[in-house]
Amino acid sequence: MGQIEMEKPGASGSLLGGNQQLVVRLGFPTCPAAVEWAMSHPNVQLRVYTARSFHPKLYLFGDDKALVGSANLTRAAITANQEIVVGLDDSDERLPELAAIFQDYWESADVPTGEMLAQYRMLYRKYEQHSNAAELLADEVAELLGKTAPNNIARGQPKPRSDSLFRSSFRKSYQECVSAFNIVRDAYAASGYRKVSEQDVPLRLEVDSFMSFIRQKHATGESWQKSPYRTVEEQRTILRPLIDEWSSIPWPYFENTIVGETYPRLQRVFKSKETILAASDDELFDALSTLHSFGDRLRFYRGGKETWRDEFINSNDPERAREALAHLVFGRGDVVDRMADAVNGDGKIKAFGKANVQELIGWCNKEELPILNSRTTKVLRYLGSRVRQIH
Repeated sequence: MGQIEMEKPGASGSLLGGNQQLVVRLGFPTCPAAVEWAMSHPNVQLRVYTARSFHPKLYLFGDDKALVGSANLTRAAITANQEIVVGLDDSDERLPELAAIFQDYWESADVPTGEMLAQYRMLYRKYEQHSNAAELLADEVAELLGKTAPNNIARGQPKPRSDSLFRSSFRKSYQECVSAFNIVRDAYAASGYRKVSEQDVPLRLEVDSFMSFIRQKHATGESWQKSPYRTVEEQRTILRPLIDEWSSIPWPYFENTIVGETYPRLQRVFKSKETILAASDDELFDALSTLHSFGDRLRFYRGGKETWRDEFINSNDPERAREALAHLVFGRGDVVDRMADAVNGDGKIKAFGKANVQELIGWCNKEELPILNSRTTKVLRYLGSRVRQIH
């Protein structure tokens, strides 16, 4: 935790060899450039508060060490200021308590969006020449972005609406999963191995099939539940022999079915908003059947694929369903907001749940976001990441 101040974003990059979780307050001295840098860094998960009452300075280093004291995470605090900071190691019984406190702060903080960053940058520029106006900045940040504070220090705040709670929870779980997936993707990319070229299939989809291999060959049954939590480096150590094993065997479902059949079929329908709107019922259903999580629904229908197809088609208004899918994949605004809207908002599609929405974005996006479904989260947990399971 603590506040970030980096005149040159990335100046403290040496601290970011593994995955980092940062909780900061939007207000002086946290500069927008540092927030933007943290939001875009592949090894950083950032969450924020806006309440002035959020003021702890706590730094945890795995399960081994903690620093707590007066110092913000700023250049001045590290290089010039008179600060007092106490270090604790794993022999101190207070270390687990500090870790629990951090987790409480982490769970109730907000995941910042691009829109929030733009609004904060506007307010920061308005007041940056007036250091004595920091209190005014804090008030306007809270008014424009909403006042977010840890549960135990929030006073007199109205209860958030249920849709806001869902959207916040969804954003947090998605952030966790993407960060965990990036550990696997980066290790895979570092190996230099590809089963097929990037022109045929994006790297993220090949990594997804690699994770299917892990699920079928190693993370079988419920064994993933027994895996210990691991550091990034420990996960990389586990992944190296798994990648070697994967590279030594054929995986026909990926090499033949996905590359040669299902991915091209999905791409034909989801190439653009116009192709989605023009797709026939059969074309749309067959394209969505590419999704593992959507295909899993077949087991619930005694009449087989035809019964399943008829229920999906008949339970949705044709025009509205296509518009919702087009907005999900190609709409403007934050992709996580679009997903949340498709799961539990105005863009909700019947018989098409959270796992289906997240997986479709994984198959069809320009931001290199991964496929996330129940299989993915089980494998990520097996490898040692803290991720919420998708059911």
